[in-house]
Amino acid sequence: MFAGAMGSAWLLAAGLCLSSWVGMPSGTIPVGIGLSIQEPAAPAAEPTRAKPRRLPTYFSRVVSDKQRAEIYAIQDRFETELQAIQEQLDAKIKERDAAVMAVLDPDQLAEVQRLTAEAAKKREERRSGASSTEPSDSEGGNAPR
Repeated sequence: MFAGAMGSAWLLAAGLCLSSWVGMPSGTIPVGIGLSIQEPAAPAAEPTRAKPRRLPTYFSRVVSDKQRAEIYAIQDRFETELQAIQEQLDAKIKERDAAVMAVLDPDQLAEVQRLTAEAAKKREERRSGASSTEPSDSEGGNAPR
């Protein structure tokens, strides 16, 4: 019984963790993704930022303008490299997830995909405020009068 419960829990966890597989064409498994760190190209005059610059917590209360500029320069220097490493990490995670999904037989894979889609639908319903699934009075429900 313990193995069955653990197997079910693992299957549910795998489905939730691997939600990125929903919507991928059937049989798609990303493989052959290698890791390599490339030297960042020389920065352009002013790189466009996806997010605004931020100082670490409480630094704005104690740093001078000169220190603020120095901190921003350090953040800029590391940003490109960190972004490349994050992309490699994301690719490696997808590769790992593909290997995990390949362990499942077709019926198990279909069930995981169904559970994942169901969970995504419930999350979307909660976000949109349509969490109530009970019929209203006008729909013939059994609400007290």
